[in-house]
Amino acid sequence: MSQENLIDTALGLITPDLYLKGGNVIDVYSGEKYEADIVIKDGRIAYVGKEHVSTLAGGCDVIDVSGFNLLPGYIEPHGHPLQIHSSVEYTRVASRHGLTAIVADSYKVLKALGVKKFIAYTEEIKKRTPVKIYWFLRILAMEYPPPEETLYSVDELQELINQPQILCIGETTKWTAILQKSTFPLQAISMFQAAGKRPDGHTSGAAGKKIAALAAAGISGCHESITAENVMDRLRNGMYVMLRHSSQRPDIDNFLDILRDKNVDLSRFMLTTDGTSPAFIEQNWNIASIAEQLITKGIDPFTAVRMLTSNPAAYFRIDHDSGSLTPGRAADIVVTKGFNLSHPQMVLIDGKVVYNSDATAEENRAPFRSSPLTGMRKTYFASGWRVTPEMFAVSVPEGKGKTKEGGEILFPVIEMVNSIITRRLDLLLPVADGVITAGDANPGLLKVALLDMRRRRIGTGFIKGLAHDLEGFASSTCCNLGVIVVIGSSDRAMALAANRVLEMEGGMAVVEDESITWEIGLELPGELTNLSFAEVARLSEELEVLARQKGYSWGDFFHSMHFLPCDFLPYIRISTEGIFDVLRDEIICSSSRG
Repeated sequence: MSQENLIDTALGLITPDLYLKGGNVIDVYSGEKYEADIVIKDGRIAYVGKEHVSTLAGGCDVIDVSGFNLLPGYIEPHGHPLQIHSSVEYTRVASRHGLTAIVADSYKVLKALGVKKFIAYTEEIKKRTPVKIYWFLRILAMEYPPPEETLYSVDELQELINQPQILCIGETTKWTAILQKSTFPLQAISMFQAAGKRPDGHTSGAAGKKIAALAAAGISGCHESITAENVMDRLRNGMYVMLRHSSQRPDIDNFLDILRDKNVDLSRFMLTTDGTSPAFIEQNWNIASIAEQLITKGIDPFTAVRMLTSNPAAYFRIDHDSGSLTPGRAADIVVTKGFNLSHPQMVLIDGKVVYNSDATAEENRAPFRSSPLTGMRKTYFASGWRVTPEMFAVSVPEGKGKTKEGGEILFPVIEMVNSIITRRLDLLLPVADGVITAGDANPGLLKVALLDMRRRRIGTGFIKGLAHDLEGFASSTCCNLGVIVVIGSSDRAMALAANRVLEMEGGMAVVEDESITWEIGLELPGELTNLSFAEVARLSEELEVLARQKGYSWGDFFHSMHFLPCDFLPYIRISTEGIFDVLRDEIICSSSRG
């Protein structure tokens, strides 16, 4: 960027590269909608107004946007773009809905590649997508048992912090470690603050003194509010709030009264989908659609637009570059009919058109290239390891006797409360030859297992309320790396599904009548595919339909599977060691074998 060029372009001394003529600028700072032209040079805005007509004689490109609204590009403040699809494919599709920047989860790809290769990846991906991908770093592992070492050394962490595309800490899921004053997370927070970057949080379940303590430690924001009181608790402690609304957690109606309260500082609010799964991204589960819903519910359009643009830009301290249509900022511009935010007429990034509703699919695809992860695979898939039906037996835990004559035991079962949250349900289950079974008295009770591909270890248990009759399902994509989640009513079907995932070196598979009826292969790191988004969406929708046919009644089967091994969401989960109690941070029923 040449400041001299921008100055001379603004003064009309040199010819701009692009001239957007006659649109209605939505000014997020002044709160005005006014007719103006936007003059662009070197990918940046040089001038906004109506006094620059002399430049039209200079022979630059002109786009007539008369009658259209011109808005800053939208920013997703908390995204998980690596969900089956690659980052490039995600950004290509999201750009059709006005997304020009995303702050994304780096955890899995960073853990799979290591620090040096991850940094190289972030540089390479800039060449593959015009959408600006920023990253957040996790400072706490999310697996049980936790690793003995920290995620990175202090030197590695500093190297990552020094990268301009890394903006913040994110997903501090085990925030209790901060309250326990663990050395590494506190050090990491201090290092980010020293660099002028945000220690963003994940404070689900924290309230009162605990929220105050997290804020005192430096946590600056949270995306986990599910009630109005959660939001107010965080605002009172000086935090910013990302309001989530997605296929996994449709929460936006819970916050309407706060958004209508003229006394609340709405500049501290942002909108996020928190990683909508592929089957739902284009079904009005994107941040622009959330803003549209708010407008239809009576929220001021400028307030809704600010939550997509200037608010996240200010929070992440990138408002010198993004978030407004003002001179010096990147020419990231969304052209819409009125406030039809999620279906723009045109989207520009750095002054170049990346989406035009009047263009062909191939023309809109042209700015995007294949993912830099193409052809790379992770080596943790155990070569030659075959899973057998016997491995899914749920053994009577050591020291647990039968609680009733006739061979029964009181066993902790994972019960689904919604698509994400579980609770403990103690059921009296039959025992035969030291093995616990579902029995005939418990319809809809399925086996659940987690396979550790590195150690070749399997933890087993039962789950209720997920589906009525799912014979076998296996997936290598979940909140952990190097594991396969397996669910089903038949040990044979579960083994067949798991072995298919192993054969594909990553993927998902469904088994019915002892044959594979649905599958998708996934590459690095057993998580991603290079298929087009259209194909990924089709397959994902097929899986959601299949799950509903099998009795799944929650909103998002992909995320239900994704979070089953999660060690930070309430209340009990499956681990490679058995059934794990999140709040007690311990295995409550060990049923595993190597």
